[in-house]
Amino acid sequence: MFRLPPSHIHAVLRSAELVSDLNSNKGRMLSLAYQVRDAFGDARVSSSGVQIIPVLEYITNKPPSQPTQVQLAECGSFSATTGIGDCTVEVATSLFPAAGSASAFANVKLMAMFASSGGGIESTTAEIQLTPPPTHPPLLEIGVLGTSPIRPLRPGEAFVVSVEASTGSVALKEWFLPVFYDSAALSFVDTTQSQLWNPLILTDEMRDMRGGEQTSAQLEVVAVSPIGMLAVASRAEVFNTAVLDGVNQTSTISATIISSWHETSNASPQSPRCGKLIGLCLAPNGDDAFMIEPASEGCTVTVAASHTVGVRQIAVVVEDGNLTASLPITVWFPQSLELVVADPVLNRIMPSEDVQQGCTQYQYQGTSVTARAAWGGEGLDTIESTDVTSLVAFESSSPNIVKVTGAQLQGLQGEGSAVISTLAPGSVNVTNDQVCVISMDAVAYTGVVFSQNPSSDISRYQPQTFSFTVNQVLVKEASKAGVRVYATFSDGQITDVTSDSQIISTNPEYLTLPSTQLVGVFGQVAAALGSPGLCAPILQATWSVCGIALGQGNGVVSIQLPGPVVVNKLSALPTSITRAGDPAAASPIQYKTVTTLE
Repeated sequence: MFRLPPSHIHAVLRSAELVSDLNSNKGRMLSLAYQVRDAFGDARVSSSGVQIIPVLEYITNKPPSQPTQVQLAECGSFSATTGIGDCTVEVATSLFPAAGSASAFANVKLMAMFASSGGGIESTTAEIQLTPPPTHPPLLEIGVLGTSPIRPLRPGEAFVVSVEASTGSVALKEWFLPVFYDSAALSFVDTTQSQLWNPLILTDEMRDMRGGEQTSAQLEVVAVSPIGMLAVASRAEVFNTAVLDGVNQTSTISATIISSWHETSNASPQSPRCGKLIGLCLAPNGDDAFMIEPASEGCTVTVAASHTVGVRQIAVVVEDGNLTASLPITVWFPQSLELVVADPVLNRIMPSEDVQQGCTQYQYQGTSVTARAAWGGEGLDTIESTDVTSLVAFESSSPNIVKVTGAQLQGLQGEGSAVISTLAPGSVNVTNDQVCVISMDAVAYTGVVFSQNPSSDISRYQPQTFSFTVNQVLVKEASKAGVRVYATFSDGQITDVTSDSQIISTNPEYLTLPSTQLVGVFGQVAAALGSPGLCAPILQATWSVCGIALGQGNGVVSIQLPGPVVVNKLSALPTSITRAGDPAAASPIQYKTVTTLE
């Protein structure tokens, strides 16, 4: 699938304050959720050569040693289906002001950098606070020092309280360290002790977010809460083909709720609040282009035959509680429809006096019809001449004159005319003027060879042209080739007459055909030993209508079998024989006198 590069990036900042903690880097983790989209609003963008990088730009209290703008470590990759990614990177302590100083403020943004062009795009900025640790007096005398987190903690989060001790010149053989905590708010997990410690009985000082000397630690616990929401559509662009075939087109919109803590998984909306339309999605001014219906975890944009306009990137808003997210939906509408009849005049192909009584075969030419649409809408460029034949149903105003089967038209009787219609008209005339078959061709085909191999990575916005050559070479015994027969008439029209043609091989030693002739009959090659190659017109087709041959033609078949190199397996049945006239050949022994080698 072809994917465009990102042209839009939206970021949700999880926490607006980073804290340079005393014994953990968790407070220094900058975390954002982000989403990328291409120029058409599709979240399925190319990730090739794309780097997502967070950038800090100081506003106040910049550390003297740092530049005004700092690039941080590269973010994690984004989803190939939703365009949503996570960016959680550590901010070095050197980027914070010195301990005890005032906090620094900075703008943070995400940049998507493209390796191919050296350019990039960037998100809007969000302001963050870089809080340094408070100052504490050093532990110089005999005592014990405990250090607790100074950053806000989240419910359920495990944290470390580190303990240091100084005994000066005093050596103690055993020690006792009581630790007290509020069991209603905290639960004990585990301890880790250095092998260098001697037990101490003395309890002295704690370090926490308040700074200075404390005898107990104060912790701040904040709830993890929804902080933002990102939405994605299964189809950012919807073509209103419902006006052609009556089948509604849909795009499913889902949302992801972003939490305020990067260690908490994102979630889906649990209690969506409906908006002014039917579902939880609001689409101002979108009534004429599509309707919105509620779904289990989002909503569905539905484009129906009753909708009458196309529109470029109309905003759909998803709501859940106080959270909102918007995304663009583009609807393409058929601005015009044209029917193209390959041969608007269908002639008689044989004299009426030659038609045998009771003949049910067609005695007039047939042709095909193609429907082409131009797509567009408000704010959209026009996509010209798109084949929509498979989406429409054709009808004949005079089915006794022109028969319609899918996109095939067949003249039944003349003189007369018929209007072929769907949402646009086209006319066909049937005349008794006779045309003659001036040539016939039988074509054996084994595949096609492209001038360059088509890639699955083809742009849906940039047309590409490929050239190919029909392959007509049989390269192994029993390999098959499809056969089609074409008649060229005196009015210049070429018609596939395979179903009414008799196909034979003029050289069965090299080419055989199935006993039952089918539409798209397969020929089968069988090469004689010692004659592995042939290129000759050994395929012959005769087209008859009502028992009268209207034309005959030949087709070239190329057989290029490699010569034998080795016999991998040779078996004989029976495995024992005797010479003719040997008594062993008679009853009751009855040895065979010949064997078959395979």
